[in-house]
Amino acid sequence: MHTDRILILSDSSDTHSNRDAWSVEFDAGLVEFALQPSNFIHIEDPAWPPRIDKSSRGMVVFPSEEASSENALASATRAVMARAERHDLPVVVLSDHPARDVTAGLSGLTVLPAETSAEMTSAVFKGALSTAARIHHLRMQNEVNGRIIESVTEEIDLMDEELQSAMMVQKAMLPQEMPGVGDVSMAAFWRPSSYVSGDFYQARMLDRTRMGVFLADAAGHGVASALMTMIMARSFEPCSDDGRILSTGEVMQKVNNALCKIERSRSRFATGIYVILDCENGALTYSTAGHPAPMVLGGQRIKALDLEDGGPGMGIFDDSPFETMHATLESGQSLLMYSDGFEQAFPTPDVPEESLHLPNNAYLRVFKSLGELASPKAMIDRLEAAIDGRRGSLRQKDDLTLLCIHRAMRSIQIEVE
Repeated sequence: MHTDRILILSDSSDTHSNRDAWSVEFDAGLVEFALQPSNFIHIEDPAWPPRIDKSSRGMVVFPSEEASSENALASATRAVMARAERHDLPVVVLSDHPARDVTAGLSGLTVLPAETSAEMTSAVFKGALSTAARIHHLRMQNEVNGRIIESVTEEIDLMDEELQSAMMVQKAMLPQEMPGVGDVSMAAFWRPSSYVSGDFYQARMLDRTRMGVFLADAAGHGVASALMTMIMARSFEPCSDDGRILSTGEVMQKVNNALCKIERSRSRFATGIYVILDCENGALTYSTAGHPAPMVLGGQRIKALDLEDGGPGMGIFDDSPFETMHATLESGQSLLMYSDGFEQAFPTPDVPEESLHLPNNAYLRVFKSLGELASPKAMIDRLEAAIDGRRGSLRQKDDLTLLCIHRAMRSIQIEVE
């Protein structure tokens, strides 16, 4: 049978006339803390369990020594000790049972031999009291921090959900199928550096043989740049209201004027290029706005299109003129239109870790290697593998977009009579 006893200490001014000699001696050592021990409460007393309230400052527990070690404490005693732990009250247990059997799975308890004097117990208890307030403060602060973290986590989850939705909307603005006719086919690689991208492209057939391809890169990356792509998506229109196919310069001017109308607190602009390809004869007309020159691939040869003076970035000057230029995409050649993020996409082997983000021309070697492939799909697959296998962080520094337009080599058929 359990005869556990508990002595509750409090800062209440109530006096207790029924203390025994041990509690009086114990109390004498706690004068500086102005604590008042209550009467010993026995597990068989009608007043059990002892009350723990705001005035409680700690407790001393005397388990039954007659009980077995495996059952050193009654469940009712364990319940009282658990309540004390939840209130961060110091608990000293006087028992000769093994410590693991009397701590009841609780933390922060002090176990002393059953015959420890009241004076020594008081000294140990004073040490526990001196840290109890600090422990309680840290626990409360930890709970506050936990609530803050939970709130921040909820906000992050909400932002993640919203950005995921924004990503889906932006993807929906891009062509779902690449145009192509006759010997001309096309494929695209588009990879944001984060959820959304500052890169935007469009590709569509303008008539039976002509294909229009537009690529733009808003300054920076992330949400602000992605919002600019929505303006460009709305303003990109390769034909007039009466159905006339607009020149490349006219299309660029329309996008530029739309961007110039944006009210913004800091300067934002975009580079871009628009190409019209006649899929029947390979004739190219194009206009640029501060964008990297497209590359023409043919076998092991790679050459940039001549941009001449090109044009200024879009969104800087109202009614900027954009010159229309001409070239030819021969049979067997490919045209690569890309964003400037590729200048940082392939760090060279000898560059130190702290310089991995610096621009270089390694991407030109990767582009050149694509010339040996016979389809845009194969070129994009190789490019993607090269990016995934590059040195450095898996997260790229900038948005990446590459459009590949390939004009297949026509086979020559000879009829033999």
